[in-house]
Amino acid sequence: MCGQDTPTTERSVDGWELGVCTGCDFLYVPRIRANTASEQVIDPDFVPVQRARHRQIHRLLQTLLPSGGTVVDVGAGFGALGRECLDAGHFSYVGFEPAASIVEFARTGGIDLREGLFERGSLDRPVDAVVLDNVIEHVADPMDLLELCRDALRPRGLLVVIVPNRHDLRRFIPAWRDANHWIPPEHINYFTAASLRRAFESLDMDHHPFGFRALGVRDYRYWPRAAAERLGVFPFGLNTYGIRRG
Repeated sequence: MCGQDTPTTERSVDGWELGVCTGCDFLYVPRIRANTASEQVIDPDFVPVQRARHRQIHRLLQTLLPSGGTVVDVGAGFGALGRECLDAGHFSYVGFEPAASIVEFARTGGIDLREGLFERGSLDRPVDAVVLDNVIEHVADPMDLLELCRDALRPRGLLVVIVPNRHDLRRFIPAWRDANHWIPPEHINYFTAASLRRAFESLDMDHHPFGFRALGVRDYRYWPRAAAERLGVFPFGLNTYGIRRG
């Protein structure tokens, strides 16, 4: 995150070392796989899960952006956010996903997914929002991808970033922690609220938690989380967004 690569070993999980950067205290996996795209054999009757966070991302976009804008979803998976956009009809949507099998399946449901990585030149004009939903914990150079996504935005466009929280309170539950928290080589970067805020600041972007803007009546279970975020407390995952200045 700071440009150095001088970690001291923090722990080892299933043979993978997790190191803490001596320059910025960021926790990451120094030795990683070359390719993290996950090809799958997908049952034609499979129905992708629409999670609460997809609804909340869409509500956040509706709250902060005018209708008719373009939303780009990087590392889109099955395009669950695209389904929200398609059903509501407020935004144009395009997703980028490296796994060809997932792209092919999503397209059968009318979701506009493009196979491959999101790169400079992937778009022909600035867009209103770019979404990184549980993506940058997987990539070798998260700052480079964040910069690329910021540069794709129009002035006052939104960069939405969701990542697991290194200090998630649920890590104290052994069954949850072992299954979902330290999972190299899939997760190779471990963010805190402070490190993610510093990342946005280095991009010269205003930075905010989702808070109540992303929540409706159906999301009453998340109201305590939003209240805690107002106090600067982040007990679970990090659901955040930045606004491009200019």
